[in-house]
Amino acid sequence: MPLPPELIDLRQRGYALLAGTGIEVGALHEPARLPSETDVTYVDALTTDDARRLFPEIGHLELTPPDVVLDIDRDGLNAFATGSLDFVVMSHVLEHLANPIRALTEVFRVLKPGGHAALAVPDKRFTFDRPRRITEFAHLWTDFLNEVEVNPDEHYADFVHAVNPAVRALSPEDARPHLQYARERHEHCHVWDSETIRDFLFLVPPLCGFRARLRFESRAIKITSNISPSGKRFRPRRPDSLAAIDSRRPRLRRSPTRCVHNRHGRWVAWVLR
Repeated sequence: MPLPPELIDLRQRGYALLAGTGIEVGALHEPARLPSETDVTYVDALTTDDARRLFPEIGHLELTPPDVVLDIDRDGLNAFATGSLDFVVMSHVLEHLANPIRALTEVFRVLKPGGHAALAVPDKRFTFDRPRRITEFAHLWTDFLNEVEVNPDEHYADFVHAVNPAVRALSPEDARPHLQYARERHEHCHVWDSETIRDFLFLVPPLCGFRARLRFESRAIKITSNISPSGKRFRPRRPDSLAAIDSRRPRLRRSPTRCVHNRHGRWVAWVLR
């Protein structure tokens, strides 16, 4: 399932800023289309075999084999030396992590002065996260100060209830497999819209002792064609002001079935000073 042309054009303006040696975290089936002169190492929490097992909805697509397998919440980016990279690409990753602020401090730690952090985060208003409350910065800051490394069950319960409200009626014992499945897949634990993720990304660098400035951010493209559970494309319903990616995930029920959602979000590129 190729990325839509509108999104490719939009992101290329940001990716054109990148050069030298860097990493992409969580490329899975949609690696960034980086300039040909870049040297990129792929990092993920899952091996390719694990990803195919946990994400059958994209199992037929070509997956990007990770060069380095690590858990950012537990290990940070300890496979990479301080000030060793020219860029870090992290698209639709922060929302899955137990400690997004620590992850960002690791991103800025490994960047050289003048290095770029290219980040994309989905806007909850246009995903299955729509009924969920936005994660407050105070919660994220507390998790950072407490050095949290594992997402609590409450985050996954919130996700599961948004995707399949019927799970609310299940007993704790019957609901447990749904929570475990969400945990294995590293589903969304934190939720933002475009305004609050922008605020978050402006707050974190100075609070954590880094100087960074915004070089590029994306906005205003149309929703691309969706893909139904049968694999057939259908026409977009309406335009929107945010970037869009098509994706499919299973709906969590007693017998999981597939559902469709659009992934919209803000795409930004920061340069370390």
